[in-house]
Amino acid sequence: MGLTEKDEDPAEHMRDNFYEFGDVTVVVDDVSIDSLKGSTIDYKEDLNAAGFVVDNPNKPVFNAMERDVQELLNQQINPQIKSHGGQVDVVRYEEDGSILYIEMSGGCQGCSSSSVTLKNGVEQMIYEEFPDIDDIRDVTDHDAGENPYYE
Repeated sequence: MGLTEKDEDPAEHMRDNFYEFGDVTVVVDDVSIDSLKGSTIDYKEDLNAAGFVVDNPNKPVFNAMERDVQELLNQQINPQIKSHGGQVDVVRYEEDGSILYIEMSGGCQGCSSSSVTLKNGVEQMIYEEFPDIDDIRDVTDHDAGENPYYE
């Protein structure tokens, strides 16, 4: 199944690309779009599970800093915030300016405590472990998430 881009509303979805698959609309942010080129999406249903399967021929390409920071996140930070369904991932690292872009997802995406988690936990640990990083920027769309503490 190939991807066909749908018109997007720039005011509401500056970083999103929309693709129609019959009755299903897939939304992909602009940071991820290049790494999904050539991918296929299929809906599979069997006795054990049902859902969409993405076959992506592209392997993520991390530079050394992105790989090392993601490893720190996976080993020391994500296990701690997983109890609230949260996760933090590296989006990219720009050597020019020493800027690390991260994104919070799951329970962190709409949580009122995410800024405290970011400033008092995630950033401190990253700065301590990687002194070459001068700035950490959160690119999370926090308005799109839901607070995990309230239903």
